[in-house]
Formats: sequence, C-alpha cells, structure tokens
Amino acid sequence: MPQFHRTAAAFLAAATIAAASPAIGFAGELAEGDQVIELQEWRQMTEGRTVHYSLAGRHWGREYFHADRDSATFVSADGDCVTAPWVYADGVFCFSYTGMDCFRHVRRGDMLLALPLGDGAEQVIERITTEPLSCEPPLSS
Repeated sequence: MPQFHRTAAAFLAAATIAAASPAIGFAGELAEGDQVIELQEWRQMTEGRTVHYSLAGRHWGREYFHADRDSATFVSADGDCVTAPWVYADGVFCFSYTGMDCFRHVRRGDMLLALPLGDGAEQVIERITTEPLSCEPPLSS
C-alpha cells in the first residue's frame, strides 16, 4: 500500500475512534437542538471557500477548504499558516494540523459552530467567503 494510503487509512481509523469514544468527550457538548452538519452539506458550504472563526468574541483564524481534495489551509490570528489533510467519520471532522484536531460542525439556532473533541472551546463560524487562502507568499513583479 502506498505511503499516502497507509497514512490516510490510519488517520481515518483515528477519526472513527475519536467519534465513537465517550472517554474523549466534547469541550463544547452538543446542546439540545444542535443540528450536526454532515459531510455533504459541509462540502457544499465550504468547498473552494474560506471559513472565518472567532473564539470568545475575538478573531481566531481563517480556514480555506480546497476544492476537489480533502485538505484545508488554516491561518491563525497570529499569522501562522499550515495546510493539512482532513477526514470525516460519523459526524466528526479531523484535521492533521498539529496532530489530530477533531470537531463537529453544528447549527445552533442561527449560529454555526465548530465544537472540538477534547481540549478547546467552541468556535463561532462568523462567515464563509469566496476569497482564496494560501500559505504561499503573494507573487510580486
């Protein structure tokens, strides 16, 4: 099996375990009435777009979801930038930015949220825009 497929298979297995494990739990538990956003809907909302997040009322970062591949680029409020693959299993999205960062995306009333598994606080999805995002420096003439 090629290295990419072994890595992807291991990543997907870890995401499945994270989704099924009550021991991990949520930092932001699902509230009554939360509607989990499933894979197909998330793709329709985000593919080729940039998601803007806030945490505790402050800008947290931006995340661009690349079209036609399961990878995303995240730029933090501090300007740190990383591109990494992501996988989905049983309502949980896991990103390999700094290890295994897993979230459920939910609708809560008129808000969109990213609820982390394990440590962390829920992030508010402020808006989704069509602007691209990259870790590459802009071209200059």
